[in-house]
Amino acid sequence: VEIRAIEPGEPPTAPQTAAANTLSAPAATAGKPAAKGILYLQLGSFIRRDNAESLLARLLLNNVPGARVLASTVDRQDIYRVRIGPLSSVEEADRLAARIDQMGMGVPAIVFD
Repeated sequence: VEIRAIEPGEPPTAPQTAAANTLSAPAATAGKPAAKGILYLQLGSFIRRDNAESLLARLLLNNVPGARVLASTVDRQDIYRVRIGPLSSVEEADRLAARIDQMGMGVPAIVFD
């Protein structure tokens, strides 16, 4: 499994291997500079579309609004990101991230695109 960490405004990092094929980071935003762009929560980044669709189905079953799978290509590799948004504020993202964590899905990353 190939996992890549992507931070807003920075190019993708070199591939790393791991047992799981999702990438999540805490949604905490304290002390971080304001970012530009459209605000989303990202719950995972998958190489296999069916894994992304499975996570999306869990979100939809839990009535999480605005969830979708976004396909892109990074270094000639198809990537399927599960995102929620766009969101109107970091506060809204933090509230939704806490709700998702309480559902047992982990803490999603706040991303700007």
